[in-house]
Amino acid sequence: MTRVQWFLVILVAILLGVLWYFLIYSPTAEEIEDTRAETDRVLQQAAQERQRADELRAIRQDAPEAEAQLAFGRSVIPEDAAIPALFRQLQQAADDAGVRLPALSPSAPTTVTVDGTEITQIGVSMTIEGSYFQVVDFARRVEDPLLTPRALRWDAASLGPTDFPQLTVSLSGQVFSRGVTDIPIQEPPPVEEEEPDDDADELDELDDLEGGGQ
Repeated sequence: MTRVQWFLVILVAILLGVLWYFLIYSPTAEEIEDTRAETDRVLQQAAQERQRADELRAIRQDAPEAEAQLAFGRSVIPEDAAIPALFRQLQQAADDAGVRLPALSPSAPTTVTVDGTEITQIGVSMTIEGSYFQVVDFARRVEDPLLTPRALRWDAASLGPTDFPQLTVSLSGQVFSRGVTDIPIQEPPPVEEEEPDDDADELDELDDLEGGGQ
């Protein structure tokens, strides 16, 4: 073959190689790269879904314990004041401890801020009567969340007139609620004035007349 023919053969081979690269190899390589990237993305997403599934499975397993903790939290600091329930719990603690609870009353609620959250606190005053050990047992029952769930913070205690071994103890503390609650303070009922007794007045007049006649 002449030099010109060799040159033409080489030129055709180069042209075929260029065409093969741009028409066949390059698109195929890009598709392979795209497929590889998509495969990596899908594998990464699958790994994330597996991790999320494991987290959800763990949450489902811990759900009963979490619900119990939430229920305990609601009983310690309820949504509303729940004063009747609190009084029943305190009366039950007094009955179980063997003390008398002759006086028990709440005060007007106030709003306080704790860690950026507004809660309501209600003062509670009470008087209990019993022996030393009965008073200690009552305090233990009120402070034990398993016996009296409602959280009560003691503020003050004083010892009143006693007839040993019986003690009279005045206690004051605070209970809390998560909602702002207005508790109406009940005023004592008005004292009804006694109507004059007409019969008694007539008897007094007769007595005066008899006395004057004597």
